Amino acid sequence: MILPAMESSPELAAQKILAREVGRDERLLWSGMPKQGLMWRSSDWTAVPFGVVWLAFSVYWEWLVIQAENWVFIAWGIPFLLIGIYQLVGRFFWDGLQRRSTYYGLTERRAIVVSGLRTRQVKSIDYLSLTELAITEHANDEATIAFGSAVAKTEASSVKDASTKAPAMFERIRSGRRVYEMIREQQHVSGSKNT
Repeated sequence: MILPAMESSPELAAQKILAREVGRDERLLWSGMPKQGLMWRSSDWTAVPFGVVWLAFSVYWEWLVIQAENWVFIAWGIPFLLIGIYQLVGRFFWDGLQRRSTYYGLTERRAIVVSGLRTRQVKSIDYLSLTELAITEHANDEATIAFGSAVAKTEASSVKDASTKAPAMFERIRSGRRVYEMIREQQHVSGSKNT
């Protein structure tokens, strides 16, 4: 598990984790973490009502089979209850736990995303190979920065989705516009060094 003891700030925790990924000829310019705690996403507007219907039906099913004392159907309905509870409540906590072990960093040459609860996954995005960059600004000076193709999908349904389906991203980071400008500047510097 990658969760370090949180020193005094998320930035210090991110620096500690990212220090292992930064090469000898690199310097860490910025480090951070995604927004912590429970977070509502646009996909939750459909997922939560679906979870309510699923859980309500599962509870009704269990109530009927308990009244009939049919132990086979009672056991059969328990996984459906658990899926409903996860869909309605559990996934918010799972998402928060995943974001708690996700770290972002910028060096002079690349952006780094370190994530994973049990195993460490490291994504490195070289500025020279970066063809697309998108920013979605949120309230409170937060932003999501997506790297690479398919940048239109800058808000995945979870951090896991962000690491497997969507492009690599810095999700809901503080001072997002400033970080975006740092990336653009490093792209320009990296490009001019190679011309």
